[in-house]
Amino acid sequence: MTICTQCGTDHTGTCLPVNETTQSAAPGAAGSPPPRTFADYEILDEIARGGMGVVYRAREKNPSRVVALKMILSGENASPEEVQRFRVEATAAADLAHPNIVPVYDVGEENGRHYYSMKLVEGESLEDRLERGPLATVEAARLLVTVARAVHFGHQRGILHRDLKPPNVLIETPDGLPSEARQAGHVAGRSAKEGLPSEARQAGHVAGRSAKEGQVYVTDFGLAKRTDPAAKSLTETGVAMGTPSYMAPEQVEGHKQLSVAVDVWGLGAILFEALTGRPPFVAETSVTIIKMVLDDEPPRPRSLNPKIDRDLETIVLKCLEKDPQRRYASADAFADDLERWLARRPISARPVGAFERTIKWARRRPAAAGLVGVSVATVLIVALGGAWFAVRTERARRAAVDARQELRLSLTRQMGERLDSDLRQLAAIPQVMAASLARRSDWTERQLSDWMLETITHDARVYGVCVAFEPRAFDPAREDFALYVCRKTDPPSVMQLRPPAYRPYREWDWYRRAKDGRAGWSEPYVDVGGGDIPMVTYSAPVVRGGVFAGVVTVDLSLAYFRVLRAWLAELRLGEQACAFVASAQGAYLGHPQRSMLDRVPDFERLRPGTQVVDGAVTCVARVPASDWIVVTVDPREP
Repeated sequence: MTICTQCGTDHTGTCLPVNETTQSAAPGAAGSPPPRTFADYEILDEIARGGMGVVYRAREKNPSRVVALKMILSGENASPEEVQRFRVEATAAADLAHPNIVPVYDVGEENGRHYYSMKLVEGESLEDRLERGPLATVEAARLLVTVARAVHFGHQRGILHRDLKPPNVLIETPDGLPSEARQAGHVAGRSAKEGLPSEARQAGHVAGRSAKEGQVYVTDFGLAKRTDPAAKSLTETGVAMGTPSYMAPEQVEGHKQLSVAVDVWGLGAILFEALTGRPPFVAETSVTIIKMVLDDEPPRPRSLNPKIDRDLETIVLKCLEKDPQRRYASADAFADDLERWLARRPISARPVGAFERTIKWARRRPAAAGLVGVSVATVLIVALGGAWFAVRTERARRAAVDARQELRLSLTRQMGERLDSDLRQLAAIPQVMAASLARRSDWTERQLSDWMLETITHDARVYGVCVAFEPRAFDPAREDFALYVCRKTDPPSVMQLRPPAYRPYREWDWYRRAKDGRAGWSEPYVDVGGGDIPMVTYSAPVVRGGVFAGVVTVDLSLAYFRVLRAWLAELRLGEQACAFVASAQGAYLGHPQRSMLDRVPDFERLRPGTQVVDGAVTCVARVPASDWIVVTVDPREP
């Protein structure tokens, strides 16, 4: 048996090297790199990776050509849901044989690794091109006609893209690229420009070239959804997926039944950015962007670029209507209107007048519109009598209070979803290692140490990692075996948890809860001898042949809880308001002043939703991954 020095597994050949930059781009990814010779491909180098996939530049042997080879990020450790989602992406793209959609050449599986190969587009993405400034109006219109026709081709075959944005529009350069050009694959996430995790994209940079010089392609069907009612969709759960700056309102709200209107919105958002150099909605946080998508009208493109023709502005704004029924009926209809504009013929879209804009504003902000109406009515009421005026004023005040409370609850729930996603990523670290230890009993102490040090080095959210076993479960000659690495020392080093410096590890709750089948996040505690600080631990059991053999844990760092408090501060609920996170048993986990060893008063009275506790409006949202709750309290409103 030959042990690979890169991944610690026994296979023939040598894995590709994984550099520090690549690892840090996807914290928690547990898949080992593939061998250089894989299936019918010779892997040349890694191009980029995202939240789900990693893309390599590879040479296909038969036929001989250089392609982009995409695999699941977690490799042979991929869950059934990841495999199914990857297959949906591959088959959606493979089913669309269109000259302006990146073609898929091969879909397969080799030694537990699922992959597909596609054309390597030598050029740049539209996002790269727009970094040099907006496109000319005619150039932008022509480019979007091409993109819209390709998207409509997918709609005719029952496939919605759902993630249209400039990084997913590629422009192939006719005369090739410098050697450093790169093509990146699917990323299930959002643009780095929005302050969120950066997304790999299929692109290579060529300075000084315009979009009109090369072939245009649509790529990245990672969020594609089939419109056939009989088709199974992994994302049809009511959870919003996509990039906030380019998502339609109904997509942001997580509607299950989406139509081609979501892609018409995405096309309009791309055209908006191509003409102005920025997306329709821009803010420092995704929470603010989502609120803008739901409540605000996009700025008029001519206010950002006066060179834009009024009819072209009308086409853009029709795509960005909040009501899906008011957008173009299809991507083809959108392309037809652009071609009318290019031919200098009358377009079908009509500009929105001042009266209609007022009505739309009132529908979006009923509380504010009600207050304006009440203010006008107040002048008449003062003349007619004070009693009726008092009643109407109170009703308006209550409407405004209800609207603020509804917004506060929505923001609280969004923070709960954000924290839930983060905790699931962190829990995957011990889960994947526990599964690997369950399958293989030939891990060496050196391999475990290297994995632990790499994990804590590349993920700042992690304070410590531990692997502990039952008697003689790791080594028949050793009664006790528990390795631990934490940030108590700089640089971190691996230690053995042994008495008297450390209490027998099998007595600790983090070990007993995994052995008792209670895998999950612990309550806060001080790990004397391990880190000597308050911490929270996730425990995952190692089970071999149905028998408990040990546990893998990950401890959250104090730095993580500082970040958590910064997230809560983003809610901006007011000077007297407070937001915090509480554990399943009521301990403070993220609070501006309280220690995580303190308990929340009247914790048992808190229920999901909005309620009044001790005279303060309190909003509560659950975090399913941990049974934690996010709480916002505002003492100003009864």
